[in-house]
Amino acid sequence: MAQWKTYTIKDIIVEIEYGNFVLPIIQRELVWDKDKIIALFETIMLQESFGGIMTVKEPAKKEPLFAYRSFIKNYLGQTPESKEYKLTEKEISYVIDGQQRLSAIYIGITGEYNGESLYFDLNGESSKGVFNFTFAKDDVSNKLTKDIDNYDASCRRRTAWISVDNLYQLAIEAGGMYKTVMDDDKIIDFIENGAEREAILDNVLLFMASFLTNPVVGVCSVDYDKHKNIDDNRVRIVRLFQKLNQGGTKLTAIELMRSFLKSYSVSNERFLNEIKDKYSDFGFNQDAVIKYIFLLENQSQKDITDIKKEDSNFIEQYQNRIELSLEATRKFLQKTKLYNYIKDCRPSIVPLEFISYYIFYLKKNDTEVKELFDNAELDSEFKIIRKWLVLSYLNHVYQRGSGWDPNKTARKLLLSAFAENKGEAFPIDVINSLYRERLNSYDENLVETIDKINSYERNLVVYLMYDDDTITANRQNDIDHIHPKSILEQKGYEGNQIYSICNFQLLWYRTNRSKQDMEFYAFMNEIVPTSVETEQKDIAEYMKLHLIPERYSEGKDLWDSNYFLEFIEARKSLIFSKIKKYL
Repeated sequence: MAQWKTYTIKDIIVEIEYGNFVLPIIQRELVWDKDKIIALFETIMLQESFGGIMTVKEPAKKEPLFAYRSFIKNYLGQTPESKEYKLTEKEISYVIDGQQRLSAIYIGITGEYNGESLYFDLNGESSKGVFNFTFAKDDVSNKLTKDIDNYDASCRRRTAWISVDNLYQLAIEAGGMYKTVMDDDKIIDFIENGAEREAILDNVLLFMASFLTNPVVGVCSVDYDKHKNIDDNRVRIVRLFQKLNQGGTKLTAIELMRSFLKSYSVSNERFLNEIKDKYSDFGFNQDAVIKYIFLLENQSQKDITDIKKEDSNFIEQYQNRIELSLEATRKFLQKTKLYNYIKDCRPSIVPLEFISYYIFYLKKNDTEVKELFDNAELDSEFKIIRKWLVLSYLNHVYQRGSGWDPNKTARKLLLSAFAENKGEAFPIDVINSLYRERLNSYDENLVETIDKINSYERNLVVYLMYDDDTITANRQNDIDHIHPKSILEQKGYEGNQIYSICNFQLLWYRTNRSKQDMEFYAFMNEIVPTSVETEQKDIAEYMKLHLIPERYSEGKDLWDSNYFLEFIEARKSLIFSKIKKYL
């Protein structure tokens, strides 16, 4: 049965301080930033709706439905772990909907956000509905402005900043007597004239009404069915949580999955918090790891309605192995020199999921998995996987329009192939067969033509050309034409020739600026020897780095734009030779 009760914000603070309102483990972390907290305080001062709060009562002396945690007073970017309790000492209320608002109020009135307190301008123009809040450190001399424009910018007015915590405590200690608040030294020090006293009095009165006396928060409290078993009640409450969070600060489906998983075990919350950012560098953020776990359970399209306790048990049992498989995947990418490409360009994570899947189910102990790929170039499986991954990305296999849905059809079919070969050799023949059957076009080997290299995934081609990670990772590099576009256009070359990948190189941005509209042979003779990028390098080293063909071939000067087509044909061969190293 649901019961509604109205609270003042002061009442809410008391309930939180006494530990009567708590956050169940299914609740996510605080996601509101400072701007949203400020907006909420302005809304309250405008006497606008705070919105309803939904709680679920947990009786005293019962095994709690969920592990839970207290509200954060001082937010430092992290959420404390929930705690498991065998029995509740007293009746508590799980906040199921409204935790962002309540957290914002609690932090703004009593605590700090990343070391900053919330401040209120007592000299604000309340009669115009203008209220100024901001966050600042305790030493506010530099952060807070001493005067600002008035509401219509017709003049400047002096500010009177006070921390919300101080103002709230003054009001509490005064027992709601505004005259006592106004006579406090902290307030008197702000007043220079009668107009300011009137403005400050208006703001003090409105603040006290908004936060101490007006019942602005409606709390709906519901009971759960104590005759049902604990797991059934957990699922019921999580589904209620799901419905309530369709509005407000919306939860994604994967966030709801997280809530389901955490509801079964506090260790799941600890695990999900630990991996939150640990593998995001190569695409496995917390949400992606959850999807990967479901893949390990051979469920490629698992839905929130299908989550069971068995999923929680799987995570508890295999946490270490899951992390080891992800660590080994990162090592694989580093050994293949594809790591920076994955990190910077963020291609589809699907093939990486299945590399991790393959590693997870290898018939190797944890120590052997840790040592996997230590001697990568002597490992035939490593070479097979590397070739498959490179060709998959080059051919856009996991992009829309390839012939299948990468996140549905591809994951489903690949899972079938890998599941049937758990612990065995990497199923490359089965995968290639799937590719031939399903994709619009796919070649199991490089096709060494100009048209084909221009159709390959361009960013990856560049990364493979420059296998020295430092040059691709340098954000001061430009990708630009070797033979200048302006010269080639004047000579009538076609766009697909001018923009061929064979006519692009990575250059330090200052070197690139210096070569505009310059014939390539002149650039090589005049700019390269003096460029900072090529300091202590001769032209031969530069040619090796950028895969530049020899200048003269069969009596033709390939560095001269008149022989541009011969140049890109010769450079194509050098690029393919470099790519073959990865295959």
